[in-house]
Amino acid sequence: MLTRKKNGSQPDSIRLLKMAESFKLMMSLHYTFWLAVTTGLAGIIGYTLSLKNIGWNLMFLLLLLALASFISGFFLGFLFGIPKRTDEKDSAYHLSNNLTDISDWLTKIIIGLGLVEIKAIPDALYSIGVFVQSSTQADNSVKVFSVCCVLYFSIFGLYFGYNYMRLFLSFQYKIADDKLLAQQQLNEKAKILDKTILDPEHLDESAKQNLAEYNLLLKKNKTEQEYTFDDWFYKGMNAFNDHQYNNSIAFMEKALALDDKSKKAADAYLNIGASNSRLNNPGLSLEINNKLLQNFPNYDKIYLVYFNTGTALMKQKKNDEALAFFNKAIDKNPSFPFAYYNKACIYSLLKQKDLMIKSLQNAIKIDDNLRSRASNDPDFAEYSADEDFISLIKEEKKELG
Repeated sequence: MLTRKKNGSQPDSIRLLKMAESFKLMMSLHYTFWLAVTTGLAGIIGYTLSLKNIGWNLMFLLLLLALASFISGFFLGFLFGIPKRTDEKDSAYHLSNNLTDISDWLTKIIIGLGLVEIKAIPDALYSIGVFVQSSTQADNSVKVFSVCCVLYFSIFGLYFGYNYMRLFLSFQYKIADDKLLAQQQLNEKAKILDKTILDPEHLDESAKQNLAEYNLLLKKNKTEQEYTFDDWFYKGMNAFNDHQYNNSIAFMEKALALDDKSKKAADAYLNIGASNSRLNNPGLSLEINNKLLQNFPNYDKIYLVYFNTGTALMKQKKNDEALAFFNKAIDKNPSFPFAYYNKACIYSLLKQKDLMIKSLQNAIKIDDNLRSRASNDPDFAEYSADEDFISLIKEEKKELG
C-alpha cells in the first residue's frame, strides 16, 4: 500500500530586513535634511536681522528665493535619480517607462544647455543679486548673500532630490511595480492551474512546479484576509505535495468555508479525504469520501473517491469491502494503476497468489515504476522468495507488452 512522509518549511525574513534597511536610510536622509534647512535658515535670519529697516522685507524675499532654489534643485535631483528598470521578468504586464523617458530627455537637454551656456551662469546669478538689492534698496552685501543663498539651496535641493529618489522613492516604485508584476503573474499562473488536472495523489512535475510558484507569488501579493477560494485551494494542493497534510486539510477547509459551491469544491473534499488517509485517519477519510459520493455523484474524478475509500477500508482490515471499491475505481478508469496495485496487496495478504500476480501485472503494465515499489512493499513479504513474484518484478517492461 502507498505511503508518504511529512516534512517542514522555514519562514522567510528577507522582506523585513529590506524594510528595516530602508527605514535606516530614510532616517539618515531626514537628519541631513533638517540639519541643512536649519543651517540655511539660521544664515538668512541672522543676516537679515542684522540689517536695519529692510530686514523683514529682505527676510521674506530671501526665504522665497531659498524655497525656489531648493525646489528647482530638488526637481533636477529627482530627474537625475530616476532609475531605469530592466525587463528581466517575463510577464504580459509591461511597466510604464514614461517617467524614465521624460527624465532622460530633460536631463540631456538640461545638461546640454548647461554646457552650452555655462559662461552665462555667473552673470545670471549676479543678476539675481542685483534684482534683490534693487528691490530692497539694500547695500552691496545683499548681492553676495543672495547669490550664496541660491547656490546653497540649489545644491542642497539637488542633493536631497537625488538621494530621496535613489534611497526611498526608487524602492517604493519597485515595490509598486513588483506588486503589479506579481498580481499579473499570479493571474497567469492561476489560468494555467485552472486548466491542469490536479490529482492530489499523483501530480506531475509541471503541476508541482506551478503550485509551488503560485504559492510563492501568493505570499508576495496578498494577505490571508484577501485570499479567495482558489488561493486557499492551490495553497492546500501545494501543502499536500509537500506532505504537510494537516496544513492541507486546514487550507481546504478555509477554501470551502468561503465557497462550498465552487466548481473545485469536490476537489477540495477529495484532497481532505486523501490527506486524512495519509495521516492514518481512515475513519475521517471514509466520512469525507461518503460525503463526496452522496453530494457529487457525477464527479469527474469519482474513481479517485472509490480508490481513497478502498484504501481507508483496507487500513481498517475490511478487505472485501476495499476490493469492491477498487473494482469500482477500475470500472471508472481502467488505466488507473494504483487500484490494481492495492488489489494485489490485498490478495497477497489473503494469500491468493494467482489473483495477486494478475493484479500486480496489470498495475506494472500501466506504470513500470510500481515494479520497484512492489519489491520493497511489506504487503508482499509473503512472496518475497516466490519465483513467480521475483520473475514479475524483475521482468523488462517490453516483455509485459
